[in-house]
Amino acid sequence: MTARHNYDLTVGLLGTEVPLNSPLVTWKDGHTTILPAIYDDEKNNLCATVDIPIIEYLAKCPESTPHSRYVTHCSHNEVPRDIMEGLVSESLSRNRPVVIRGTGQYPVGEELTADFLDKHYAISPYRVVWIHGTVSSFTDHGADI
Repeated sequence: MTARHNYDLTVGLLGTEVPLNSPLVTWKDGHTTILPAIYDDEKNNLCATVDIPIIEYLAKCPESTPHSRYVTHCSHNEVPRDIMEGLVSESLSRNRPVVIRGTGQYPVGEELTADFLDKHYAISPYRVVWIHGTVSSFTDHGADI
């Protein structure tokens, strides 16, 4: 018998990892995920004006497939661990997001850390990362920098 696919990716997270009232979105492929939330002193979600509308728009788009010209798809089980980081790095350097399939579910109870990402996803904590647009993102959210 084939196991039924769980499309609700919020199970076990609401009320433990994130507040129960965290906003949710259902993607075109049927998956339900938690939207970002940063609350100010008045309990307003600062992500509601910029980030959430973008994510809600993306949730309505067709699902990316392994044949996509714009997204790199790879399998955790088929790409050797020592090659995964280079593949991800090369794709991101060309502004192509990466989908890594076959990694299983997030093990509840284990903290999401740089070591966790290295161990389970071969994403090294020593990988150089350039963050573009940080100042404008803070400005969009009304931060004073």
